[in-house]
Amino acid sequence: MGIKPLDGVLEQLTEFDINPVVVFNPTGEIGYYNREAEILLANVEPSRLFQFGMERLPNGQKEVVVEFQPFQMGELEFTGWWIGIVREWLVVKLLVNTTPRQLKLGELELVDLTLLLEWAVDYFKLLTPTQKWELELDPTIPLFYFNKKEFIRLLKIVVVGRKWVKIKTKVVVGEYIKIKTQKYPTIEIGIEVEKPIPLKNPYFNLVTFPKGYQLRIPLIKESDESSFFG
Repeated sequence: MGIKPLDGVLEQLTEFDINPVVVFNPTGEIGYYNREAEILLANVEPSRLFQFGMERLPNGQKEVVVEFQPFQMGELEFTGWWIGIVREWLVVKLLVNTTPRQLKLGELELVDLTLLLEWAVDYFKLLTPTQKWELELDPTIPLFYFNKKEFIRLLKIVVVGRKWVKIKTKVVVGEYIKIKTQKYPTIEIGIEVEKPIPLKNPYFNLVTFPKGYQLRIPLIKESDESSFFG
């Protein structure tokens, strides 16, 4: 995205990198950034990122500097950085944490997701009557068990104060969430809002994108299945 330095080679190498990569020219202007850097640049001024990179290249050295050290940039957390000068371009790659984590499971309730979201929309409209909502809800999603209270709490953080909200639900065909020895179909909840801020949640697989959020939830249809989440 942006112009293509290094004859497009860098773009080919980094477009599908899971780490955000931003390339600057010698004056600090962005020449290229990959898809993963969109969230970073939405929350951090480019000048701050350029300064971060230059400060970690003592005396303008040309070699690559790699360091694994947890740090925070804006609201985002990283585990280290890869910084180097390539043909006069400053390449800044911030390393994300790819260590799998165990989600918390608790207070599971049998829920009709469509009815729950319709109720939530009515509730939030009372709080903000001018807020615009658009729902695309999958009617084939059956009743299933999940943490309704935590979901409503998270939804409130995401939508309160927004001018518009779009929510789309679906069962992800052919994709499963594995818990110990059991595999569960995956339910995806997409929430689009303007200017999303990075969020974390211990109860859901939650990813922040430039246009909003994506939650992926295991479809647990039987109450005794919840015992697998110990």
